Amino acid sequence: MSESDQYLLGYREAEQNRLERQALELANESAWMFNHVGVSPGMAVAEIGCGPRSCLDMLADLVGPLGTVTGVERSDDAVPRARAFTASRGLTNVEVRVGAVEAPGFPAMPSMS
Repeated sequence: MSESDQYLLGYREAEQNRLERQALELANESAWMFNHVGVSPGMAVAEIGCGPRSCLDMLADLVGPLGTVTGVERSDDAVPRARAFTASRGLTNVEVRVGAVEAPGFPAMPSMS
């Protein structure tokens, strides 16, 4: 990752903890947004910049066992935390990847039209 790609607030543990708290604090707003855009059972969704937790559990619940959630995070520190979080919740329909959406090799998302 180049210096220009660095997350402004850094990746140290204190920031990862803050991001986890933020996900909990914004859960109601996130649920409203997912309902508004129509996340539903069986969908394949991606959370870009999922950090150590974000909405992975909420999305996994919304898409259900026939859907999939792909969390994409560029921080090598956040990805193991996100994977541990999803494992601790038994979220078998979630995969967390290290990377950036603009990086070569990132699969194209299906068209919404």
